[in-house]
Amino acid sequence: LDRNNGIRVVVDIHRDALPDQTGSGYASAEVEGEEVARLLLVVGTSDNSRVDANMKFAERLKERLDALAPGIARGVRVLPRETNGDLHDHHVTVYVGEYRDNTVQEAVASMRWLAAAIAELLREDG
Repeated sequence: LDRNNGIRVVVDIHRDALPDQTGSGYASAEVEGEEVARLLLVVGTSDNSRVDANMKFAERLKERLDALAPGIARGVRVLPRETNGDLHDHHVTVYVGEYRDNTVQEAVASMRWLAAAIAELLREDG
């Protein structure tokens, strides 16, 4: 990031590992007739001086996802862990689906919606 000061968004992408009792289909949605992995946006609070900025960005991203692909976002969760949020104001960790319940194709499909939402925010911010 120090060498590339033009970076405007930092996204840390993971597959989720939900408890077995969550049930099949919890991390799946259908958007425009296509099965996609649902996305959970996470902001970490440990060693993060930018929590407020990260939250603002995550909430804006969720709103945009809701507008573009209703049902794809599982929400924004604040967790007491290190997530590298201290590196950039526009940082978010994204949990993509669930590793046992979603296919790679569903995860890739949801990434197209995530990319579209981020692109819209970048255009909006100029």
